[in-house]
This record gives sequence, structure tokens and C-alpha cells, in this order.
Amino acid sequence: MRRGTTAAAAAGLTLPIEPAPEAWAQHHLTVRKHLELPDNEMVFAGMSVGYEDPDARINAMRADRAPAHEFLAVHAPSAGKL
Repeated sequence: MRRGTTAAAAAGLTLPIEPAPEAWAQHHLTVRKHLELPDNEMVFAGMSVGYEDPDARINAMRADRAPAHEFLAVHAPSAGKL
């Protein structure tokens, strides 16, 4: 997916901040029905791309985000224990 996001951005397409493969897996039954997939197939990952409309009201919305230190813990191995 990383190459796809890089290529799409280079072509001037707008992408979400980070594709979320797990979101597709959570909705696999809906996706399967829409795409008419057989029971032995499942969409696990997908990516939305498109051209942003900078004048669209929705694109002015910004979500509040918690600072990383409130939810992120980084654990690194000690030197020499790699």
C-alpha cells in the first residue's frame, strides 16, 4: 500500500493520512455483498483516493487530537541487545 499512496500523491491525488486495512476487514460482509464476492474471498485492505475539493465545507473540518504522550509508549531495546 505504501507504493500506492506514494504514486497516488505524486499524481496529485488526495489520500487519507494513513490507510486503515483493519477497517476493511471489519466491514468485509458489506464489501463482499457490494462487490459480489464468493464466500471464499474477503477484502482485507483497501484505499480511498480522489481529488480534493478545497472549497468543500467538509475539507475545512479539523479534529482535535490528543498529544502523543497521552497514548503512546515507546519501548526500545537496550544497547547491545538487538
